[in-house]
Amino acid sequence: MVEKIDSLLTRQRQSEQELETLFNGLMQRAFRGELVPQDPNGEPASFLLEKIRAEKLKHVPNKRENVTIKKSETKEV
Repeated sequence: MVEKIDSLLTRQRQSEQELETLFNGLMQRAFRGELVPQDPNGEPASFLLEKIRAEKLKHVPNKRENVTIKKSETKEV
């Protein structure tokens, strides 16, 4: 019985290692854009991210507009 459990645990560890290797390979292919056909006319991701940042800035209120500046009181000694 103990031998059977040890055998199963060994197979489980091997399967986990295999799964990790496969997952890492899948992620690498995904980041390189190799999982789906790429549109040759498509723009790069960096361009799209810059457009998103620009849109966000349009909708974020300027924090300085709502700040009231108070003069601090100073005491002369």
